[in-house]
Amino acid sequence: MHDFVVNLFSTGSFIPHGHCYLWKPGLVWLHLTSDAIIALAYYSIPLTLFYFVRKRQDLPFSWIFLLFAAFIIFCGTTHIAEIWTLWHPTYWLSGIIKVATAIVSLFTAIELVLLLPQALALPSPLQLREANKALQTEIEERLRIENQLRRLQDELEQRVQARTAQLVKLNQQLQQEIDERQRAEAALRASRERLVLAQQVGKIGTYEWNLQTGELIWTEEMEALFGLAPGSFEGSNEHWLQRLHPDDRADADYAAQRTITQGAELDTELRIMLPDGRIRWVAAKAKIFADGGQPERLIGVNMDITEHKEVQQELQQTLQTLSTLIQASPLPIVVVEPNMTVRLWSLAAEQLFGWSAAEVLGQPIPLVPQEKPEKCCQFQEAIATGKVFTGVQKYHCQRDGSTVVVSISTTPLYDEQNNFKWILLIFQDITEQQAIEKMKNEFISIVSHELRTPLTAIQGFLGLLNTGIYDNRPDKAKRMIGQALTNSDRLVRLVNDILDLERLSSGRVQLIKEVCNAADLMQRAVEGVQSIALAAAVTILITPTTACVWACADLIIQTLTNLLSNAIKFSPRDSVITLSAQPQTDWVLFAVTDQGRGIPADKLETIFERFEQVDVSDARAKGGTGLGLAICQSIIQQHDGSIWAKSTLSEGSTFYFTLPIRVC
Repeated sequence: MHDFVVNLFSTGSFIPHGHCYLWKPGLVWLHLTSDAIIALAYYSIPLTLFYFVRKRQDLPFSWIFLLFAAFIIFCGTTHIAEIWTLWHPTYWLSGIIKVATAIVSLFTAIELVLLLPQALALPSPLQLREANKALQTEIEERLRIENQLRRLQDELEQRVQARTAQLVKLNQQLQQEIDERQRAEAALRASRERLVLAQQVGKIGTYEWNLQTGELIWTEEMEALFGLAPGSFEGSNEHWLQRLHPDDRADADYAAQRTITQGAELDTELRIMLPDGRIRWVAAKAKIFADGGQPERLIGVNMDITEHKEVQQELQQTLQTLSTLIQASPLPIVVVEPNMTVRLWSLAAEQLFGWSAAEVLGQPIPLVPQEKPEKCCQFQEAIATGKVFTGVQKYHCQRDGSTVVVSISTTPLYDEQNNFKWILLIFQDITEQQAIEKMKNEFISIVSHELRTPLTAIQGFLGLLNTGIYDNRPDKAKRMIGQALTNSDRLVRLVNDILDLERLSSGRVQLIKEVCNAADLMQRAVEGVQSIALAAAVTILITPTTACVWACADLIIQTLTNLLSNAIKFSPRDSVITLSAQPQTDWVLFAVTDQGRGIPADKLETIFERFEQVDVSDARAKGGTGLGLAICQSIIQQHDGSIWAKSTLSEGSTFYFTLPIRVC
């Protein structure tokens, strides 16, 4: 190795190249200058190529530029060697440089030849403009779909706002009833104050009944209470009984005799009749006084409680009205004590939670919150202390073990002394609302992903075409445009399927049902897919039937077409697909059976969901959008039917659906 290196840089017996030019200055400088300029130019070109490749990161075949730069550097080095050998005859070194240059040159030439078909396949500017127009059309269609999705979201928000407005209105009505009750309580307290004042102005009278002589003595206040002039009372028990309401006389006499004979204190409420015909309520209290163990005197006090009774009646009416309103409310309403004991359980609460009022009244509230501990503590603290608690969503277990999501608001209720006594709970079932919002968000996310996938592919193809690298490769450019068109077709099918599914789900498709012959529906569906069946070398057999169904013919043909198309896509060549319709008691059972590869058991439960596919890549390769079975399910459900599938791996699948039977 040492000898090789020494020999490589040895001049030996060679003479410098300048001797060939006879060391003529003009000739030497001519070759020196030419080789130097060529070398300088060669070295500057790779720098330009390196800078170009660095700035154009998206440039296809960037490696060929770097290989070409290496080739140019070696070429420039050979010219530097030519200058060196003018004075130093190291021809072995010069030859080695030329060999390296030859190797790099040959490798570069071969790679250019191999790369030439790909370069020729790049699209022309005209093709790029046409592809850009198609992309712009697809983008406009996507924007239209997004606007429609936003409109659907706005409609959902409007429904939520309408429901919220209904709840606010009901809460306002309940608050009005609560305010009326509080006003009644305030009136009752005022009545008590007036009763105290009445004692000072003569609405409390006293009397004394001598049980030995039968003499009954009334004070002037007592006479005034009964509407009598001072001194006009005749002083007999019969006279007093005549002043009572006829319906109360027997009870009053019995109570008085019981007090006399048994020594019990008299404590009752009676109605008295004034001379002018008015009726007043009085509270009567009396007590026996005895001398020597024998009853001697009955001393009593009568107090006018008419206004108090009127306030109580108003309060009772208010409570009855409030109770009626609560029972009639579409929202579940519960009244509990601070210790969580149920005092009122509305009909709507029975329907929502599953427990009847008879089962829960007087018992601890059976609802089990499934929230974080701190939220549960806030809720329980609001019930225990009477704090207002609104705007929090909580989970409660229903009687059957299922879960319901509710929005809770609380309002404290007070007794006659304005003391906190109960808490009113108003629930709103938002389970379906949350499920809809979740489903909508998931649907929008999936749709965005599914739309983005073909758009990204189209954008990538058009970006490559726009670079111009395929201008001289029309075959390659044509294939890329074909791939872009394939993705455009899938995008259009996806948009159409989304629109069909949205119209079906929102009920905006008007079903025109009629009596349809099942055999005719199957025959028309088979005719629609016959061309793709022939191309796939698949045979479709129809089992004869005379059954008729009550359905929209066009939608059922669409359902059968979708099921048959799927069966054809995933069936091997020369296989058979069977289509049948068997009449049952109330239904006609349709079946589409294929001999394909089958569906895994864990996929059978989800294949009718949106964008759920057994093999996503294979389904997309066969033109599937992931919405066909979801559309079929929506159509059958709108016909009050059912749809399901059974499958065995490597043996095939059968899709069933039912439609209401009718007499032909």
